[in-house]
Amino acid sequence: MKSNLDEYLTTKELADHLKISEATLESWRAKSTPSNFIGIPYIKFGRTIRYKKTDILEYERRNAYGIAD
Repeated sequence: MKSNLDEYLTTKELADHLKISEATLESWRAKSTPSNFIGIPYIKFGRTIRYKKTDILEYERRNAYGIAD
């Protein structure tokens, strides 16, 4: 049985997946405010950052160009 933790990526895993730097993800988090969110939603578990796979897929869908829904 899969754990719910299998549904999350670390900052490094997401950066590798998107082929961007970890610093870019950190910058998006630092620049985001509740009224002006930048990038992909994330969850903090103490000092640990995780990205939910469903949020990643939604972000990719919203930012895809030239693909019919």
